[in-house]
Amino acid sequence: MKFLPVAFMLSLTLVSSLQAATRNNDIYSWGAVKHAKRVHNVTIVAHRGYSAIAPENTMASFRKAIQIGADMMECDVYRSSDGHLVVMHDGDVARTTNGKGLIWEKSLADLKKLDDGAWFHSDFAGERIPTLDEVLDLAKGRIKMVVEIKQAGIEKEVLAAIYKRNMSKDIVIGSFMAEVGPRLHELNSKVPFMLFDGTGTKLTAQESVRFVDKVKSANGSILGINHTSISPELVKALHDANIRLNAWTVDGPNDIRTLSAMGVDIITTNQPSMALDVITAD
Repeated sequence: MKFLPVAFMLSLTLVSSLQAATRNNDIYSWGAVKHAKRVHNVTIVAHRGYSAIAPENTMASFRKAIQIGADMMECDVYRSSDGHLVVMHDGDVARTTNGKGLIWEKSLADLKKLDDGAWFHSDFAGERIPTLDEVLDLAKGRIKMVVEIKQAGIEKEVLAAIYKRNMSKDIVIGSFMAEVGPRLHELNSKVPFMLFDGTGTKLTAQESVRFVDKVKSANGSILGINHTSISPELVKALHDANIRLNAWTVDGPNDIRTLSAMGVDIITTNQPSMALDVITAD
């Protein structure tokens, strides 16, 4: 996902590079393709959709992410009791719906009865918990995605939904569960895997090397980590190993500038419109 700054590239070189990256399913080219005036060539991911202005992980939030031109949007996936893949961050529905209980103990029909928007604002009353199928259908041809697996054992179904739509070049699968990467490898997945980690302290050079090993052992090609952990040493260690870096969740303009200048490849944010403004030339 790493190019020379777009503002300094000749148009012919830019086109050639982007075409080559696209053939290689290089996620780092996606931002440059859509926004040729960027000061920093970093990909902006709308965290659970445009979740600053709409309820997270809802169709309303995803539509708004598409409308403002985010490079990618991220969603979280579980499986219902009757085998449907559904999109929600928490395993318990209580925080973002008018119900309670665990997703994997409820049928899709029961989950679809819940109001998934009123908690955020009355304007979104009546939003329903989307299925992964619904979200992928919305995204296809419009936006790239990060699909985070939140529940062990659903890798095969997630891949099937992606392959059914010929979207393997449009998706990154992510998870905090390191075992997901090897499972995807066993399934002959061609979809890139991003290992997430919640570490929240600045990483030294020695600690950064350990993270390189963690990503490699999980068959990953991207590390997604709390932005407060990122140091120049981590960026260098990962890039030297051909591993890319996703900083989450970054909502401050100064943090976005600092991380972009440091060489971070991807920034995940609740404020994708602001982030695009920060990294784009006037």
